[in-house]
Amino acid sequence: MSRRRHPKIATFPGEVRAEVDNLLEAGVTYREIAARLKAKGCDVSHASVGRYGADFLARLERMKAATAKVEAILEVSGTPLSREEAASQYTAQLLLDAIMDVDTLSDQEPLELIDRLARLQNSSTNRERLRIQWRKEQAEAAAKVAAEVREVAKKGGLSAESIAIIEESILGLGK
Repeated sequence: MSRRRHPKIATFPGEVRAEVDNLLEAGVTYREIAARLKAKGCDVSHASVGRYGADFLARLERMKAATAKVEAILEVSGTPLSREEAASQYTAQLLLDAIMDVDTLSDQEPLELIDRLARLQNSSTNRERLRIQWRKEQAEAAAKVAAEVREVAKKGGLSAESIAIIEESILGLGK
């Protein structure tokens, strides 16, 4: 009899797997988790919990390492990046690294990786386009408010110098 490729826990309902994930993350032993599952009517051995746990904990560690790398990108970046932008940069680097290691890939994998990289770059371009559009709309709105304030200030008898100071403040030019 061959060993099961996927642990039995992977076939359990989502809420059961989530509970197991939480218990694993909390450091509960495989035997204790198996006992809790058996009490709920899920027949599973501690060895099966161990196989599932090893895979889960390895994925958790990879995720934590990736998060740490994204945080490092945010920290050393000279520009204000969102967490999503930093994650995109990190993911793009991972994809490029995988593409460069073409000898270890199957025939179809390089094309799939290139497609994923293209989609990631497209989403980055769209995000930047939206950011530019938002900044333009904000500048237009500020200019409109500044013009309205200028008119009210003129009617109210403020000096040209005071009006200029207010305009600079609204438009962000005095910073």
